[in-house]
Amino acid sequence: MAIKLGREIHQLAKHKGLLKNNPVLGSSLVSFYGKCGDVDSAQEAFDECRARDNTGLWNSLIQAYTLQGRSIEALERFYSMTQEEGCKADDVSFVSVLNACSHGGLVGKGRQLLDEMPKQYGVKPRLEHYVCLIDMLGRANLLDEAVRVLRAMPFEPDAVVWRSLLGACRKWKNYTIGKLAFERLVEMDPKSGTPYALMANIFGNLGMLSERAAVVERMRGEGSFREPGRSWWTDVSSGKVHSFSVGDRSHSQSDEIAAKLKQLLLRMKEEGYASDVINVLKDIPEEEKEDHLCGHSEKLALGCALVNSHQKETIRIVKNLRVCDDCHAATALISKLEKRLIICKDASRVHVFQDGRCSCDNYF
Repeated sequence: MAIKLGREIHQLAKHKGLLKNNPVLGSSLVSFYGKCGDVDSAQEAFDECRARDNTGLWNSLIQAYTLQGRSIEALERFYSMTQEEGCKADDVSFVSVLNACSHGGLVGKGRQLLDEMPKQYGVKPRLEHYVCLIDMLGRANLLDEAVRVLRAMPFEPDAVVWRSLLGACRKWKNYTIGKLAFERLVEMDPKSGTPYALMANIFGNLGMLSERAAVVERMRGEGSFREPGRSWWTDVSSGKVHSFSVGDRSHSQSDEIAAKLKQLLLRMKEEGYASDVINVLKDIPEEEKEDHLCGHSEKLALGCALVNSHQKETIRIVKNLRVCDDCHAATALISKLEKRLIICKDASRVHVFQDGRCSCDNYF
């Protein structure tokens, strides 16, 4: 996240008067700040751009609040847009606001908005909107209803729909519906390792270790693979980007980073933290699985940031995949122990960790 450079561009545009009535520039700035986890600056950029009749500008603002899990505020902006400013919502608007409902557990409001789309707003629901609804129901542990919606919707379910359902089954440890979603995903793409990993996690969390082993063996037999996790931390003082993969030892400060993480692990255990070793799928001895979790890319990036930045500096990390449960819990606790504001942008949202809590309230 090159937020320092982005702020400089913002100030230059503001100084030259380029923001007034320039919705394209305004939308870009609002989106930029939203993806950096700075919603206050996103709102400021929106306010400076006076094109209140531009749907794209409003969409960027709603999405900024949605990404950080500030669902009520995202809904407030949606209603300001459509009711107070009279700006017409489009299909992108509804993807953002339905995602806000999903991430905030606002199931009733989400159902209402999907129903109102064609009737009140003249927007025909697309597959993406049903994906949002199924994701919303899954997060709320309404898995039977999610399956009913999936089977009744006027579109052929794609891999995104089934993966969303399987992810919800992992969260709620529902192997019956999970198996349904898993088999459909494997049928669509037997080489993708993600369904196998999710299904193995479900069995592991339920203590069904023989079933878990069978899924892992099946994954290896198919030659399936997952996209490797990568995380990046940018040193704002130098502008240098530090990149890490799982178990990466190529960094010049690897020993210092490992020592910092080991020290933190001891402090975290004193606070009651326990590593989520049950979901380590690698065929390694049990005593090595905790070390494997310490080698996750986002933990390495965080360790690098802690070693190289001063205490008052906000840490911003980007990851190419969804943050795992163990790293999420660990990062929240580290934010408390180190008294740091830590922002992690993963593949689906922005997590803002402070004082031991995340902006998503563990609803991710």
